[in-house]
Order: sequence, then C-alpha cells, then structure tokens
Amino acid sequence: MIQRIQSLFLLVAGLLVGLLFNVDLATVTDVQPQSLIFADGKFTLLDNIGLSLFYGIAGLLSIIAIFLFNNRKLQSLLGRLAGISLILGSILGVVVFMKDSPNMTVSPQDTLFIYLPILVLVSLLLALRFIKKDSQLVKSMDRLR
Repeated sequence: MIQRIQSLFLLVAGLLVGLLFNVDLATVTDVQPQSLIFADGKFTLLDNIGLSLFYGIAGLLSIIAIFLFNNRKLQSLLGRLAGISLILGSILGVVVFMKDSPNMTVSPQDTLFIYLPILVLVSLLLALRFIKKDSQLVKSMDRLR
C-alpha cells in the first residue's frame, strides 16, 4: 500500500533532504579564504563529507522505507535510523560551523533552508506515528478474526 499516509511523509522527507543538497544553507558577503566552509562564500552540505554522508543516509533510508510497506517493523526501524542520521548530521553541522567561526571576519547570513532539517524531522516523526497506528490497526483486526 504505497499510497498510505506514512509513505507520503517518508517521500516528503526524502525529497526535502534531496533539496538540502542543492541549496545554500548560509552565505557571507565576502569570500573567506581562511575559512573551511565559507571559502566560496556559501555553506552547503557538500562542504563537509560528514554532513553529506549523514544527510545522504537519512534521505536514502527515507526513500527505501517507502517500499517496505509490507514490513512495518523494518519500515519503522529505517525511519528511526533516518531520524538519528538526520540529528547526527545536524549536530555535526553545528560543530563544523562553530569550529570555523573564529576564522571568519564577517558574520554569515543564514538562509531559510537552514531550518529545512526541522521539517524533515517532523515529517519522519509523523511517518513513524502513522506506521505505529497502521500496525495497531492490523493487530486489532487480527484479534477480531
């Protein structure tokens, strides 16, 4: 049942993570050659291999979980792992940003896309909620038989 609501939330999470790879999360007015992440004037997920890895895993697990609608237990596990990967990636992003802050002469301006991981996490949490509801519905139907 790919048309289930949890599949839509997982699809939204996967697409939003894909969008994160194509946008600037923060920018600076002047190029900062001494900075690791603002050397080109913008901060993206591709500036750090760890960020790319964690967010890539989160997006991939979200998309894979869509097709596991027959195995709700595994679908839920992949959704949780995607959420954990997203949280770890966000923590790493903050650490990389803070570590690089002393090297900068101007303050960066964040874009609206910096808050997109929060929407991804909310989408994953809603998907997990509906997976749980679906599982409970199946269990209650089995009891009636």
